Amino acid sequence: MKIYELYFNPEDKKKVFESLQYKPENAYKRRAGKLYMVGEVISPKEEDLSFLQTIFYKAKEAYYRTPSASPEKALKEALQEVNNFLKEKEQKNISVALFSSKNFTVYFSAIGNIKAFLLGKKEVKDLKKELTGSASSFENMISGKMSKNEKLVVLTSEIDELFLKEKIIEDMMTVPFNDQITEKISSAQQEKFPEASGIAFIMDFTTSLKEKERKLISEKPPTENFSFKKLLTEKISSLQKMIKKIKIPQINPKKTLGKIKSIALKEKRVFFPLLFLCVVILGSIAITIERRMESGRYHEELLLLEEKIMEARGEDDLQKMKKAFYELEAFIEEGNLKEEAEKLSSTLQEDLLTLSSTQKEVDLKKIAKIEEINPSQMVSGEEILYFSSSGSSQISTLYLEDKREHLYSLPGETGVMFTSFSGGRVLFFSPPDIVTSLEGDNFSVRNIELPSDHEEFVAFSSFMGSPYFLDSKGRIFNYPEETPLPWIKKEEEYLKESISISIDGSIFILASGNEMYRYYRGEKKEKFNLLSFPPLREVKKVYTEINAPLFLADPKEERLLILSKEGEIEKQIFDEKFKDLRDISVANDGKKIYLLLGKEVYSLDI
Repeated sequence: MKIYELYFNPEDKKKVFESLQYKPENAYKRRAGKLYMVGEVISPKEEDLSFLQTIFYKAKEAYYRTPSASPEKALKEALQEVNNFLKEKEQKNISVALFSSKNFTVYFSAIGNIKAFLLGKKEVKDLKKELTGSASSFENMISGKMSKNEKLVVLTSEIDELFLKEKIIEDMMTVPFNDQITEKISSAQQEKFPEASGIAFIMDFTTSLKEKERKLISEKPPTENFSFKKLLTEKISSLQKMIKKIKIPQINPKKTLGKIKSIALKEKRVFFPLLFLCVVILGSIAITIERRMESGRYHEELLLLEEKIMEARGEDDLQKMKKAFYELEAFIEEGNLKEEAEKLSSTLQEDLLTLSSTQKEVDLKKIAKIEEINPSQMVSGEEILYFSSSGSSQISTLYLEDKREHLYSLPGETGVMFTSFSGGRVLFFSPPDIVTSLEGDNFSVRNIELPSDHEEFVAFSSFMGSPYFLDSKGRIFNYPEETPLPWIKKEEEYLKESISISIDGSIFILASGNEMYRYYRGEKKEKFNLLSFPPLREVKKVYTEINAPLFLADPKEERLLILSKEGEIEKQIFDEKFKDLRDISVANDGKKIYLLLGKEVYSLDI
């Protein structure tokens, strides 16, 4: 995230206002998150000039007093500390917002005339309205997880008026906080609100989740230093107690030499158990030392992993976060400090899912169940969905208006391997060389000429009614007529393990290893770095249209990914129904997609 603190007329003598933030300096304090405050004092006396800083100092000391406390509990303690201070001072003209953030969750409380808004792409939440209680003491708090496309805006009273009247809030809902918005704020302040003073504090999750943080090695928790002397003393003390329990025969000096000799033999018998006992105790000491050293090593490893995670969060580096996650999983599998490691892993998973724009609740609307065939492909035409199967030469059509299903038989006996829609016509490909075109109710069939060194076609798409084939060597052939035309230029490298293509003018090629490339006019233009969490498992198809984003089906993870045309993941949707996701098609208006889940068809607004 990025933090912006805008001060308006800071020299105003009629009030004191401050925006303060504290970033913990070590991993243990960072467990409680970061603490922020925005405050304003109206008509301050001379002794009030440092009033807000004192409040923040007291809040900070209370907040980080117990590093193991949750952010919610820590903020409650901080609020109570500030309440006690305010009660002593009886300050009336004060407005303060105290809030903290950890792992993209914000904990918020405020008193006085401070305003706070949570901005999404489609709605604005007035956080102050959700707080109830006294206007002069902190009585409750609210909390919520922020997504990558949201902003928290905290405003003092006069700046709140400026933002609302100039519709700055509306402008900030859809775009990152940028120079254009800053200029608009500055112009409005100079021209219409020249006397307005105060603060605008903006926590922006849209730009990036990156903050400049110092990289520090995590401090160890306070533990007693290991002492070999102490351990040895403990073991010797234990040995002495055991020796006292052993009965050693008394030697009588008046007895004969033979008897003394006999007693000496008995003493040797006592000596061997004692020797054995010493060896056991020394071994126990060695094992104890080794275990303590191992425990310290595991603790150190976990601290280093936690530091890696903190560093990756600070750099907004999804790749580093993923790497740290897998290292943490390996650490857990070895059974080391399992409880602590699992807590850290759970938190990191939440972060990764938040960064990956995860949406778990979706409004899937069931349209129909295909009864006539067992479909493996689906394509959307003019208010009609077409279904085909690799095991049948029949196709089924579903009329969206009345959900009527109709069955057609295609020429030839082989099933339909690929289907596509563009230029007002549906194209069906039946191996080895039949392309059937359906335009309205009229079918036309043609046999295409296969390339001279023909390899198996592995994917198919069309553009402006013309078919394009991808073969197992990574070559693409266009068929404006019956003769194939190589589409990728000779000097370009072929993607030999390509598995799917889709066209919107450019051709997007999905290759094995979950790699995706964009080609234009036969030339490779860019490679997309598909960083997601959970990582892509087995993406089988890419789909797009001119007026639609990119879609990737990942049935193994039961999800659908939606990407921009620049390859940035905008959203990933999870649903257990997606484990049987067979095909995707986009409605003509580009605002809806159709999903073939088994034999059932669903729609989803995008």
